[in-house]
Amino acid sequence: MLPDTAQVAYGDLAGLDTVLRARRDRACVILEPVQGEGGVRIPPVGYLAEAAALCRVYGAFLIVDEVQTGLGRLGSWWGVDAEGVVPDVLLVGKGLSGGVVPVAAMVATKDAYGPFSRDPYLHTSTFGASPIACAAALAAVETIDREDIVGRAASLGRRLLAGVEEACAPYRGRLVHDVRGRGLLIGIEFTRAQAVGETLLELVGRGVLVNHSLNSTRVLRLTPPAIADADETRLFLDTLAEALKAVHARLA
Repeated sequence: MLPDTAQVAYGDLAGLDTVLRARRDRACVILEPVQGEGGVRIPPVGYLAEAAALCRVYGAFLIVDEVQTGLGRLGSWWGVDAEGVVPDVLLVGKGLSGGVVPVAAMVATKDAYGPFSRDPYLHTSTFGASPIACAAALAAVETIDREDIVGRAASLGRRLLAGVEEACAPYRGRLVHDVRGRGLLIGIEFTRAQAVGETLLELVGRGVLVNHSLNSTRVLRLTPPAIADADETRLFLDTLAEALKAVHARLA
């Protein structure tokens, strides 16, 4: 941990208030609208808006990491849209180029970017403003808008979450502890870490690719594409049911 830094539990507004009060006008808050690698942790309703309000009260700089949650993943353009939050800096990546080339971006308010704009030597980049990356990013954003990928992510996410909950229902309390998600970021929390690896291998062996959560060993993370059709969705849900049945029989 860097000097004079503090970790506040996700969703803990009282703790954030205490930390910011002690660091008036010299604090920076970094958070995700939904924690991805943290295990698809969804904050309490109002948390993002209240956290942003505390930053304004104490003069803190707010950075929101939307690398995993942005560009429609949560069923809205940005995860912060759900609570009308406008951070000082928004971090964007992953889907920004549509998978054509690696590209990420820092989106900032005029006031936040002002110092960099006045003195460009404060921030340099070897690969910044690459013509190919910028062309790919522009095309990706235009396509997301034109084909209503955000709306499709929202509707598909609702159907998938309901389907995942149904597949997991027979194993609640024994194999599965919780199912949660927003849009196309869904997490299955198991009762023990071993079940995550076992289920992942069962799914991969049946042709379905999924992720574990790096910082939450009991959570299997599902990040399906918004372009998945009805047949692909049914195939996934049937395969998940088969995988859970096999893992439960082995670990019971």
